[in-house]
Amino acid sequence: MPRTIQHTSRLTSNSPVRGIVRDSGRLCALLASVLFLTGCQTMWTPPSPRSWLAKMTGRDASALTSDGDKPRSVDDIVGPMQREAMKRSTSREIAPKDEKDHAALKVAQKQFDDGEYALASKGFSTIVRKRKTSKFQLFGDSAKDRPTYDPIREEAVFYLAESQFMQKTLADAASNYQLLIKDYPSTRFMDESTRRLFEISRTWLGVDGFATTEEIRQVNLENGADSQPLSSKKATKGFSLIPNLSDSSRPVFDQNGHALKALKTIWLSDPSGPLADDALMLAATHYVRNEEYREADRLFTILREQFSKSPHLQNAFVLGSHVKLMSYQGAAYDEQLLLDAKELKEQTLRLFRDLPEGDRVRRELKAINEAEARREWELAVFYEKKRKPQAVRISCQEILAKYPESAFAAPARAKLAAMGITVGGDAQTEPTTIPMSPTQELPVESRQPFQQIPEIRDRLPDSQDQQVFPSRKPIFDDDPITEATSDVGRTRL
Repeated sequence: MPRTIQHTSRLTSNSPVRGIVRDSGRLCALLASVLFLTGCQTMWTPPSPRSWLAKMTGRDASALTSDGDKPRSVDDIVGPMQREAMKRSTSREIAPKDEKDHAALKVAQKQFDDGEYALASKGFSTIVRKRKTSKFQLFGDSAKDRPTYDPIREEAVFYLAESQFMQKTLADAASNYQLLIKDYPSTRFMDESTRRLFEISRTWLGVDGFATTEEIRQVNLENGADSQPLSSKKATKGFSLIPNLSDSSRPVFDQNGHALKALKTIWLSDPSGPLADDALMLAATHYVRNEEYREADRLFTILREQFSKSPHLQNAFVLGSHVKLMSYQGAAYDEQLLLDAKELKEQTLRLFRDLPEGDRVRRELKAINEAEARREWELAVFYEKKRKPQAVRISCQEILAKYPESAFAAPARAKLAAMGITVGGDAQTEPTTIPMSPTQELPVESRQPFQQIPEIRDRLPDSQDQQVFPSRKPIFDDDPITEATSDVGRTRL
């Protein structure tokens, strides 16, 4: 009996249930100790921005904050974070080897402030050439050979461009602004440089405002876009075989090409900047007025897809549908541009309920439906010449089903009646005499010529044809081009 009791107690002490309970108690005690020592709130506090920045960049975030005259290095930071860090920097430690160039930079800046732009440009140019670090390398590691940030040269390049801008040597100024953005993609002078490039481009292109709907005529879709230009305003011709050797404010060759290149630099290098969408719209306006509709369509597409909050979004939809129609060549060619223009106009009506050009867009949608009906009718004519009555019947039925109010509905209905097909409302009865094989010939009584297609005329009253749509206020900076830029936002060494 005692042996049995001893055996039972041994089973109870080694029971798995009792072991789980014992381990759970220890775990609860451990958690309670941790909570007591650290606090509940501490365990759920997210990492601070300073620790997150140090983890992402591998550097102490205090190097980016103002701490007396402590030197700051932004060599290992690339992108918008570098740009913000350079803007917030108020003082830098100048190395002994850079003291001479720094003193020359101060002298040139004093000459620039005094209005001696010719002398200042010489001083800045000397510093830029002296501190140029780019060398020809056939082989090399791009990450390893990336040049370190040189604030002295960056400031010298910018103020060299500013000095040339003040002297109205705009071609040299535009080249140096683009050089600055190329060598220093996160330059702290990005806003001032893009604004100058925009003003120079506007001057070279001769554009006094963005394109509006009131200067756009309605496209004729009967036989495709004709030779008449879409816009009533003409663009300046900037290309000439004769070099420009007298006007220092313009390039030697291809004035428009240099302007478009500067605009492309703006929206590619600073896509989130205040002038990115304006640069796209200005380039698209030039292409519209210069009758280069494929390029205009491409830029309007970028505006619609990447700048949804731009004030040019509405015009990008309305004008984009027009330039697509100008590339449409007629019923004998591809219909994709016609379908894209139709979809774009329908999206315009859905997105902008109070669109001033709403009535005009609806008339254009009606014209597109008429063009689609024409395509189907031309297809029926083609199949009739090929002696394929089934295809003729299908094309005519498509016209009646999709475009019952078009000018081609009556000829299609008459053709179906001549083939012996009764059309009554939506019901159509096919006779058994219709040949089912393409090799069989049509009955003699059904061999009737196609009726003449009635001429499509605009049935709208003249008052609607002459409707004038309100224009939008151009988003241009009206400051004169010779006005000096203020030092707001700039950081000098």
